[in-house]
Parts: sequence; C-alpha cells; structure tokens
Amino acid sequence: MDIESNINILLIEDNPDYARLIKRIISDKSSNLMDVEHHETFSKGYERLLDGGMDLVLLDLDLPDSGNIDKIIRIHGSTEVPIIVLTGTEDEQVAIKAVQMGAQDYLMKSNLDSSLLVRSIRYAIERKKVDDKLKRTEERFRLLIENAVDLIAILEIDGTMQYVSPSHKRVLGYEDQDLLGRKAFEFIHPEDLPAVVEIFARGIQKIGDENFDQDMSYSAEFRFRHKDGYWITLESFGKSYPPESGETGVIINSRDVTARKKMEESLRSLSITDDLTSLYNRRGFMSFAEHHIKTADRNGPH
Repeated sequence: MDIESNINILLIEDNPDYARLIKRIISDKSSNLMDVEHHETFSKGYERLLDGGMDLVLLDLDLPDSGNIDKIIRIHGSTEVPIIVLTGTEDEQVAIKAVQMGAQDYLMKSNLDSSLLVRSIRYAIERKKVDDKLKRTEERFRLLIENAVDLIAILEIDGTMQYVSPSHKRVLGYEDQDLLGRKAFEFIHPEDLPAVVEIFARGIQKIGDENFDQDMSYSAEFRFRHKDGYWITLESFGKSYPPESGETGVIINSRDVTARKKMEESLRSLSITDDLTSLYNRRGFMSFAEHHIKTADRNGPH
C-alpha cells in the first residue's frame, strides 16, 4: 500500500464520544488520506477485520467483551494488519505487554495528542511495509538454502554444529537432530582429521586479529562419514564470522566431490600402470620407489 493512498483504519472503541474525537482528530490532521470505520464491540470489529480491506487497527484495550491481551493475540494470529493500542489505564506495563504480544504501538487516552496519534498511525504503516519487505527477503533466502545443492553449516569455535542446511539429509543421510549439537570432527575420517583441525583452528585464531579480513576464506578436502557408514569426500570452504557480528564461529560451504575424486584416482592409476599387464609402468615404478625412499629417510636406519 502506497503511503499517499487512503489508509483504511478500523477503530474498535466502546465509547462513542471518544470514537468521535478520534475521527475528528484524524480527519483534521491527515488531509483526508485516512478513513475511519468504527465498531463498538470487539466481536463486531474483529468480524469486520476478517472481511479484509483494513490497513490498521486502533484498538481500545479495555473493551468489555474480551480479555485485554487476548484481543491482540487473536488479531495478530489471524491477520498481519498492524495494531495500535488505546488504553485508559496508566499501567504502562500492560501497554508494554501489548506491544510484546504483537501491537505496533500504544497510546494513553489521557495523554492523547492529535499530532502524536496521526504520526503513530503513519509510523505503524511504514514499519509494516519494512517488516513485509524483510519477510520477503528472509523467505527468498530460506528457499535458496533449502534448495541448495551444496551443504551449508554454521559451526561454533569448537566445531559444534549450530545449523545444517536440508541438503545434509540429501547428500549425507542425516536428519537435523543427528548433527545439531555434535562436533563436525566426529564425522571426519581419522586420516583427514589432523589437517582439518589445523585449518579450522587457524581460521578461528584470525578472528581476534586486529587486521581480520572478513572476506578471507580457507578450504579443506576430507572424507565425511555418511549415515550408512561409507565415506563421502567433501570439498569445504570456511569463512569466519566478522568480529562485529557479536558471535564467534564459522560458516562452512561444502560440496560432494566423491565422483570427481574417484575419476582422478582412476586417471592416475591409468597413468602409472601398463594397460596390458596392469603392472607399474616406468612412471609408476619411479613414483613407487620415490615414496619408499622418502619413507625410509623418515624412519632412519634400523
């Protein structure tokens, strides 16, 4: 709804004199851009609200036909129309509770100012527009993550998984509850674990660095245990939270490269063996010999 178009206001107020005052204030201060429809009981006002076409509710919090906070919860649960509470009580805690339960704002009847009322209405409408835009953005991101092929995870500094994307179920077979609260290191192949822990620790340490680069990422390739017990090779890219986020941890983006690794190993095997005999060719023999020479050098004489 454009802020310059008419704002349709539903006023639910059991005092007809006060309702007339509200209408007059809005008419005088809003340049005829606000239309007010008045109902004296909550039940009738609520029924009218459900018919649609209303942009905002001005709700008397002291109506006799429904509990105070119950009215707000009922409206907030049935429609996204913003609510401004009008209350005759001086108990500010009640009014604050109303905001916590879904009202956009509250106004004390005894201190009602014409400019304040109209400004509150416009601010509530604008906040609603901002909230709607934020919800649409959040929904887009949710859809992107839910349908992402890559694995997305958020880890604490000790490797505990705070969040895992739905792709973990598709690729690794795990439900959320199988992973959340557990350390990612538990699932990594023992041969790959030391290198992964070292890379992870190096990234965490850099968070406290005064020259921390929030665009810096680091990568690792390792085997991760599938729920059925076999190993999936993952290529992962990690990025630490920036210090200003107020939290410390790492966002991990991983992809399944098992098929690629098998292809690389197959090509390497072909390059070092003879097609006819399946024995090492010259390159394979030299590679084999070099490996054992290095091993012997590390172990020393016996």
